Amino acid sequence: MAAPMVQQSPNQNVPSQGQQQQVQANKEVEIDPIVKIKQYLLPRLKDSLVALMNVSGKILRQNSLLEEGHKPQEGLQQMFERSIEEFYSICDQLEANLRLALEMQAQQTDSTRYTPLPVTIPKSDNSGLADQQSIPYPQFLVTVKQQIACAKDMYELLADFTKKLSESQR
Repeated sequence: MAAPMVQQSPNQNVPSQGQQQQVQANKEVEIDPIVKIKQYLLPRLKDSLVALMNVSGKILRQNSLLEEGHKPQEGLQQMFERSIEEFYSICDQLEANLRLALEMQAQQTDSTRYTPLPVTIPKSDNSGLADQQSIPYPQFLVTVKQQIACAKDMYELLADFTKKLSESQR
């Protein structure tokens, strides 16, 4: 029995809503520093370390051959310097991404601590219905303004304290 022929519609190249959401989710995953470390930086670090060890082995072999009176091979020192530079560069990128991940985690922790319920933007069609498991956006703005005022008060209090402390030590 022959398989039925499926006629393709002209709009088949246009991504559906689900495909658009998946593409957007993939873009968000790419921004995540932990995913970037696991999928991109760690394999590069491994390859860089292997290349560095290969060049180091060649230099070690060259040094042992030099003691026996053989002629030195050209360019090994430059290869070593490039390999170590690449290795340290990848290590720096790893460190930056790990710091970013820690900052993001701390920000998320603070966010859930000080705003434990999600913030919702009021919709015009059902403004009378409020979700009990979320904070309306205007209430969230009030909370943020209070937190800013509290932070300013703390800053002023600490500034006055340090000013008085420095004056009393004179």
